[in-house]
Amino acid sequence: MPDWGVGGGDGTAWESSALTTATGIQAIASATVNVKGPWVTLLAATARDGDWLLVNMVSPGLASASYLIDIAIGAAGAEMVVIPNILFATGTAFSNGAQITMPMTIPAGSRISARLQCSVASGTFKFVALVGSASWSGYPAIGGPATDYGANTATSKGALIDTGATINVKGAWTQLSAATTSEASWLIVCLGTNSQPIAGSIFVSFDIGVGGAGVEQVLVSHICGILNSSVDVVFPCMVVIPVALPRGVRLVARASSNTTTAADRLFTVVVIGV
Repeated sequence: MPDWGVGGGDGTAWESSALTTATGIQAIASATVNVKGPWVTLLAATARDGDWLLVNMVSPGLASASYLIDIAIGAAGAEMVVIPNILFATGTAFSNGAQITMPMTIPAGSRISARLQCSVASGTFKFVALVGSASWSGYPAIGGPATDYGANTATSKGALIDTGATINVKGAWTQLSAATTSEASWLIVCLGTNSQPIAGSIFVSFDIGVGGAGVEQVLVSHICGILNSSVDVVFPCMVVIPVALPRGVRLVARASSNTTTAADRLFTVVVIGV
C-alpha cells in the first residue's frame, strides 16, 4: 500500500486558514442587498507552491437567503477572482455548509480571500481555506480563473429551473449561456432552492447539457439532490465534475423532481467552468 506521507515526495502537504474559532473566518455581505461586501483574508501567504485549493463554507442559518461567493488570490486591493459567484441558497433558518476542492496552481506567498453578496442585507458566511501540494493526484492543476454561467448578481441567485408539471420527468432546458466564453476541464455545479421554505421531502435530479435549442445533448446527467422542510438546502449543494467543455457552445440545465407543487419545484443553478 502506498505511503502517502505528510509532505514532499509523493505525499501531500496542506496548510490552512489561521482560526480563532472552530467555525471559520467570517465574511459579511454589503448592507445593500445583492452587492458584494469587502474581501476577507482566509490565508495570508501560502508557505509553498500549491496545486489544490479546498474551501469549506458554513452558512449562519439565515432564512430565505441566497448568496453568491467569490474566492480570490492576490494582495489586498489586487485580488484576482479565481472562482466567481458560488451559489448557496437557503429556505428556513438552518445552518448548513459545503465544500469545494479543485486542482489549482497557487504560487508560494499567495493570499487567499473571499467575499460575498446576499439577498439579505449584511448576510454572513464563514470560511476555511486549505492549499495542498499533492503530486500523487494525477490531475493537472488549473492555472487560470474560472467563468460562471447562470449567476444573477441582481438577485444573488442562479438561473431559475422549473422541474415541470409531471413528477420524475425532466422539465424544459433553461439556458445558462448562449455561448461559453472559455474551455473548461472542470465544472462546479451549484444547486439551490429559490430561497423559499418548502413542504415535505423532495428528491431532485439535474442534467447539464450543451447544444442549440431543440438539439441539446446531455453533458452530465442525473446530479441528484435531496431536501426537506427542516433542512431546505439542496444536498449536496455543490458538485465538482471533470469534463471537456468547449468554448462557444450553448450551455443549458434542466431538472426533474417528485413534486408538482408550484413553489417547491423551483430551483436555481450556477455552473462554474474551470
